[in-house]
Amino acid sequence: MDPRIYSQHTIWAAVASFLMAVVLFQVAGSLECYSCIEEGDNGCSPANITIVQCVLPMNICIEYMQTVGTGSFMVTRRKKGCSLGLEVGIAGNTTNEAMYHISNIQGCSTNLCNNKLPNSTVTIPPHSTMVPNGVECYSCASFSRDRCLPEKIKCTGDMTRCYEGNVTIAVNDGNPPKAIYFKTCEDKSICTTDVSLSATDMTISQKGFCCSGSYCNGPALPTTGITTTSNPNSQVPCSSVSYFSLLIGILIVIGVL
Repeated sequence: MDPRIYSQHTIWAAVASFLMAVVLFQVAGSLECYSCIEEGDNGCSPANITIVQCVLPMNICIEYMQTVGTGSFMVTRRKKGCSLGLEVGIAGNTTNEAMYHISNIQGCSTNLCNNKLPNSTVTIPPHSTMVPNGVECYSCASFSRDRCLPEKIKCTGDMTRCYEGNVTIAVNDGNPPKAIYFKTCEDKSICTTDVSLSATDMTISQKGFCCSGSYCNGPALPTTGITTTSNPNSQVPCSSVSYFSLLIGILIVIGVL
């Protein structure tokens, strides 16, 4: 055999062996994570959680939950899966008695480590009994803006503005950010405040706008295939505020496996 041909065969054989070794290493050494997504459908119940092998460059397991409650509405989204980033945890909590929001993201880098966040229902703090201030607003919470079916609530205390906004979670898992949309009463001092918290490849953000005058954060948005009825004898629920607190905690733990 021509030495040059033999040399070329040898080189290609070496390249093929190297590529096969890389593939086998990735399969044998890939990270395993729990995987699920829940949007009001028990998608992250034990029976619905699966195990997936992460594909490079995904190098951590991720889990997050976000809950928004206002009026008689409360919606919670949970997600587990693979992502790209560091072992980082961030949490955001915004509480007043017209709206309750909590978000928590955790990243970890060992097999099946993304099972730390509780899977129980978040309890919304009880409303106080402050006297309505005369302003009334639309209230709703939904995973989709066009399915946010509002009810009417009476604002109390310093909650003299109507509000419409969203809370968004973004992680580097190859999927678009996820938002929860809501309408509620709000304090005018908060109306110009957008909240954003980031750590490496994770972000929690809250954005929205206020308006002045009862029901200015409406009218009801169009719906898709959903019909609702109202009870003409039902009472309009009250929303009130005795405090506003914004609590954000950041916990960063970087480990070397």
